[in-house]
Amino acid sequence: MKMGYGLSLQPQQKLVMTPELRQGIAILQMSTQELAQYLEEQLQENPVLEWSEEAGVAEGSGGDGEPPEWPEYFDDGSDLGLPPIRKDPERRPVELRAQETSLHQHLLAQLRESDLTSEELRLAELLVASLDGDGYLRAEDLLHHLDPPAGGVERVLSLIQACDPPGVGARDLRECLHLQLAARDCQEAVIWAIVDRYLQELAGGRLRLIAESLAVDVRAVERAAQVIRSLDPRPGANYGYLQAGYIVPDLSVERVGGEYVVVLNDASVRLAISPYYRRLAGTTPDPATRSYVLQRLRSAAHLARNVEQRRLTLYRVMESIVAWQSGFFAGGIRCLRTLTLREVGDELSLHESTVSRAVSNKYVQTPHGLFPLRFFFSSGVPAGCARPAVSAESVKAMIRDLVSAEDRHHPLSDAGLAGMLGEQGIAISRRTVTKYREAAAIPAAARRRSF
Repeated sequence: MKMGYGLSLQPQQKLVMTPELRQGIAILQMSTQELAQYLEEQLQENPVLEWSEEAGVAEGSGGDGEPPEWPEYFDDGSDLGLPPIRKDPERRPVELRAQETSLHQHLLAQLRESDLTSEELRLAELLVASLDGDGYLRAEDLLHHLDPPAGGVERVLSLIQACDPPGVGARDLRECLHLQLAARDCQEAVIWAIVDRYLQELAGGRLRLIAESLAVDVRAVERAAQVIRSLDPRPGANYGYLQAGYIVPDLSVERVGGEYVVVLNDASVRLAISPYYRRLAGTTPDPATRSYVLQRLRSAAHLARNVEQRRLTLYRVMESIVAWQSGFFAGGIRCLRTLTLREVGDELSLHESTVSRAVSNKYVQTPHGLFPLRFFFSSGVPAGCARPAVSAESVKAMIRDLVSAEDRHHPLSDAGLAGMLGEQGIAISRRTVTKYREAAAIPAAARRRSF
């Protein structure tokens, strides 16, 4: 057989990700805050774009010299049929966590008010800088390699441990609890004994064993346990956040009359096309200028179209969620039903990956609080033939209700919880109850028992 080189043409079909398509996918996944930042960058790069507070991106009806290839999209003020923006002066971002000062700053401000010498103050700054995020001094080797004599180190460390918050500067959990008990001037011997010798048993809920070892009544151990559990094992965890974190809802669901209405909270991401550049594209005699302006206009058109497509997709997905989860909006988490991305996608003729991108990093303000959109897509457990499957969040809420109503002297075991849920028509195993109970941060029966 003769071998050689040759050229041949073969037709082939393949999916090509255009830059516009990649941009649309990226924009769909962005939250409103992320999109606002992205559009701010685009406005810096593209001079034909402007911010607009008006619904839609059209400004004027176009001039006689407007390019014939210009999309009709910009002349349509209908804004894809979406509802207008409702400006609510009472709506505010939801603050997650904020601290004005870090733990280090908070401690040093107190230490500078004490009678430390300049050398001791430098040592205090070194020790404070060595504290971890929980407020512990884990670097014990540091104490043995410092130049000042041991007495000076211990004095500075004791001053740090006397600062607010109580327990800071401890080298382990036991010392941290000691410092907090001393700050409270605790005089009960049982509490000190448990902290010194029985923390592991306390964590396991073995109160009777502790009572027998200390030769005291189990009720005294229970009272001591309540005091110890009121202490903070991580005294520095509430510090160190110099900037506030916020969640701004991307959507809101409000009850209007007898219906729930979806409102988009995207007033900060509305675009407009500069009418000056639109006129310039059809009137400039310079070919280079015309080519540049047309290129920028096309880029703006794709960007604005992708932003509006995101709005439309997000609005449709949220409307579908409201329809599927009507029980939740009327009755709360206990009425949440199971829902999958595929079910919403099939209803809207969208691929489930598109639905997944639409709900990613998005939050909605509801009559029952602020929730991520992912919250409404939940697996569940089967129920009786007269009712649909119950979502995992609903089961967790039911477990919380049962635990809150139980007899504290005889708390419900996981098997008992499974039996009571079964009486309500929810077929669930003991192991599944254990998983949901732990996910809901509910202690086991032994740790909930009161004596």
